[in-house]
Amino acid sequence: MDLCAESIGAVLPEAAAAGITLTIENTFFVAPQHWDGGSGISGRPPESAVTVYDDMGKICKLIDGFASPFVAGCFDVGHAHYLGDVASDFAKMGERIKLYHIHDNNTARDMHLPPGYGTLDWELFGGLIRSDKSDYYAYIEADPWTPGQYGHMIRETNALLNGGRRGSNKRCLKCGHLILVDNEGEFCACV
Repeated sequence: MDLCAESIGAVLPEAAAAGITLTIENTFFVAPQHWDGGSGISGRPPESAVTVYDDMGKICKLIDGFASPFVAGCFDVGHAHYLGDVASDFAKMGERIKLYHIHDNNTARDMHLPPGYGTLDWELFGGLIRSDKSDYYAYIEADPWTPGQYGHMIRETNALLNGGRRGSNKRCLKCGHLILVDNEGEFCACV
């Protein structure tokens, strides 16, 4: 964390002068450069409690230490889901959030699945992100379920964030995509 603070401090004056906000992401602080490989750590060691890997308090303290509008939080919902507590981590980062990384996984590892194709509770997260009335950016950190269908993935993500799953995990038997609902009605990749 000290090295991270030093690095941010070194570039912050130039970032602020350019109007660039540096965001600090909730991540795996034990081995942040090797989330699921490289370092010999593959996911959470089963004998360790999830709280050992909850870095949200450290991230918030780091952000607050700069007391700058050009240092903010990046809430990665896939990481929060993987580590076990989306709602609690969202509440901890709170008003510091200026960027969202949106992707899914099944909690076994950081998979970067398209939204809706893992086990994340999208009704819960949709309610949380809709409660954020600040100016923020969101980045879908995944490839589409079907190659090349970025527009469809954006439509699926918007539907998920707005309650379009409606408690259902229905999939289309023809295209394999989720069957969701948005303001145009029920849809999958076929429609």
